[in-house]
Amino acid sequence: LEEALGAIAEAAELWQRVGRCERHLARLDLAAAAFEASARDWQVLGEQVQQAAAIHNQGQVALARSHYDEAFGIFTRALACATPTPDAAAPRDDLAQLHLDLARAHRGRGDLAAERRHAALAQACAEAAPTRLVARSTLLVADVRAGLSGALEALGPVLRELEAAGLLLEASEATAV
Repeated sequence: LEEALGAIAEAAELWQRVGRCERHLARLDLAAAAFEASARDWQVLGEQVQQAAAIHNQGQVALARSHYDEAFGIFTRALACATPTPDAAAPRDDLAQLHLDLARAHRGRGDLAAERRHAALAQACAEAAPTRLVARSTLLVADVRAGLSGALEALGPVLRELEAAGLLLEASEATAV
């Protein structure tokens, strides 16, 4: 039995790698199928945090396709798996990334209040400095989009920090506002 469970865990990890490769090659249908297979394997093993990571990757594929409603639903499932109990929650930076992606899905859906809420949750969860910086910029972008006073002025220094940290893609996304 242990050998069989080990083989399932190896298969789940391999499906994750295949999914990342397919996503990188822009073969999004294949990526989504691989991530779904990985999530299914992790579910069989009862490994909710790993299952959440696989589901999160599925949501990123939906986000890449601009399927914001689908991404929202998938990310919501991932969040439920990532936080089964306070003792068994995913690492804080993984939760922060999940909230950042939920903010992006809400932005695509036009729900600015939910975008801001998840950006703030990402900032609260983030432990690593780059993750905190991206979360802060996402929250400021949501504030700018909502028309909050002073948000645009506060975004400038954060953009410079993103660029200095080598987070050029994130800086580019923030300046698109």
